Amino acid sequence: MPAAADFDLLILGGGCAGLSLAMRLAAADYRGRVGIVEPRAEYHDDRSWCFWARDDGRDNNVAPRGLASRRWRQWRFSRHNRTVRECAVPGWSYQYVNSLDFYRQALAAIDACPTMTLMLGETAGEVKSLGGKIHVETADRTLASKQLIDTRPPGRSRLIEAPLYQCFVGREVRLDDHSPNAFEPAAVELMTDMRSDRRGLQFSYVLPFDARRGLVEVTRFSPTPVAAAQLDEEVDELLRRRGWSVAATDRTERGVLPMGLPHPPSHPTPGVVRAGTGGGALRAASGYGFQRIQRWAADCCASLSKGGPALAQARDGARQRFMDGLFLQVIKDRPRLAPTLFERMACGVPGPVFIRFMSDQAGWADSLRVVASLPPAPFLKTLLRLGRSDATPITSP
Repeated sequence: MPAAADFDLLILGGGCAGLSLAMRLAAADYRGRVGIVEPRAEYHDDRSWCFWARDDGRDNNVAPRGLASRRWRQWRFSRHNRTVRECAVPGWSYQYVNSLDFYRQALAAIDACPTMTLMLGETAGEVKSLGGKIHVETADRTLASKQLIDTRPPGRSRLIEAPLYQCFVGREVRLDDHSPNAFEPAAVELMTDMRSDRRGLQFSYVLPFDARRGLVEVTRFSPTPVAAAQLDEEVDELLRRRGWSVAATDRTERGVLPMGLPHPPSHPTPGVVRAGTGGGALRAASGYGFQRIQRWAADCCASLSKGGPALAQARDGARQRFMDGLFLQVIKDRPRLAPTLFERMACGVPGPVFIRFMSDQAGWADSLRVVASLPPAPFLKTLLRLGRSDATPITSP
């Protein structure tokens, strides 16, 4: 570390966004001094990231090379006690990145870069502008930098602004040799067993790694966070219902993602920008964020490498903000309609349209086809209600 703890760029937060940018800067041979401040003392296998991508690798800025360790060319949807619908698009697959693979690749890139410093176990305090530089205090030192990117997760005061929360618990399990049923490795279950109750929408999410090993997850969309203990019970029930007898649980992942969180205002300190979940990286209607973070990291790296400014996470366009906001508002107003809406959106349009819509690559024609697949009455009623109350859909600024 430079003796004066002086940097050209400081990154607060060494999670997905911070490490994604660090990897790209290292690969681009960025010459500036980079400091990354991360509160955790070490990295664990704590999550999974998934996305759609082309099998031929033509997608730009989707994921660092070689990180996707699993691919499925079929994906499934179903409402509770209804026929399972299977979807596939030639040339495309649903791809999986294991967090420990990601962390290891990022740490190796940082270790190999002499101008990059990762400060584990340190928590950043107040951000101030002094003497033309940005200053941050930690318990151990004072850091100064020309530019700063804040990728830290949103605090409680912002989280309560989210109209819905995506709450999940998943277990990577190995089945007993005598398990009554096994996994079906050919297809991922994106949203199966969809149903609604007083806690909101519930569905199963299953990534089968092989016939005996997979990630089994229960997810809920709810107006208030659902307790992890409740979700644990629902995972137990899912395993029993499917006849999956577990020999061992290799790891557990859990989380609460804010859906429809309003885009943050510009940071009051000049030279500071926001990225990651706190910067608006999560797609409002789905919670997907990995691809969006990778695109931001590529754009930010390109700007910094040319001597330009650090870039904030890009804001969604007006069309997408309105569509996602209206969709979430309808789910919030009519939670029992949610399984029907998701099923019709997933299965009522051609596969390529659905993939482009979910991957933020939809044009006007794709968006119109998605709209046409949904029942108009609940959306019109919500629009009329919002119009009468001078309100706007929940993801508007």
